[in-house]
Amino acid sequence: MDFSALEEIEKQTEVLHQKVSDRFAKAYENALLCVSKLNMIRAEDFFAPLPMRTLHEASRELSQAISIKPSIPEPYALLSYLFFLMNNMEMAVKYLRKAHDLAPEWPKVQELRVLYLHYMETLEIAHEKKAKGEFNTLENPPEAQYEATEAFLLLDF
Repeated sequence: MDFSALEEIEKQTEVLHQKVSDRFAKAYENALLCVSKLNMIRAEDFFAPLPMRTLHEASRELSQAISIKPSIPEPYALLSYLFFLMNNMEMAVKYLRKAHDLAPEWPKVQELRVLYLHYMETLEIAHEKKAKGEFNTLENPPEAQYEATEAFLLLDF
């Protein structure tokens, strides 16, 4: 019996799997670089506009990573954090839930969850203080945002 055809198919399959893994790694790495740049902008100036080009690039790369390997939680968590940087908590929570569904015990999901809760609590307190007239504006970024950017630097996506 000639197994050379099966061996050739096995080699082709391995090559294909490696190409898929390489494409995923490249897309995810590119997204991580973009999100890191955006994170640094937020850390330096909370109110600085985030560059649309970098936002689109990060989103595109994460979408590609997710389409290549939809069962991996890291791109969903990073996409969640991207939305957090854009102050879109609804979408941040949506993608964090997806990451949690894929890897409920992954510590980074839990860290982001705690970070978001702390941030939302800080915003709520700031709004309450503003309503009481304890300060006139919400222009001062909440401490939670700074903690978030510091925490991101420690996260290993």
